[in-house]
Amino acid sequence: MLLNKLYQFAAKVEGKMYGRGIFISINVFSNDSVRVLTIGKALNTILVDGGDLVLATEGLYTVGEMLNNKIKAAQTMGRICVDSINLMNKNIDV
Repeated sequence: MLLNKLYQFAAKVEGKMYGRGIFISINVFSNDSVRVLTIGKALNTILVDGGDLVLATEGLYTVGEMLNNKIKAAQTMGRICVDSINLMNKNIDV
């Protein structure tokens, strides 16, 4: 169910000129969900999960900082879903 909604959202974003989307879920995204959105497609959807939101609400970083870091990870490494703790510590596995 989540995979279908995620895929539909990404398709809508992809259809927009210069579009970028943020898909937020309280649950962690499965590897299948991430793979479906990244194989052979333009990376224009960033995935945010509950862990990201918890760290932002606890004041460990702002939502703007979190989004900027996630966008940089997508641009530089092709990663649309990056673990928040690793993102904060700059300890991201490729």
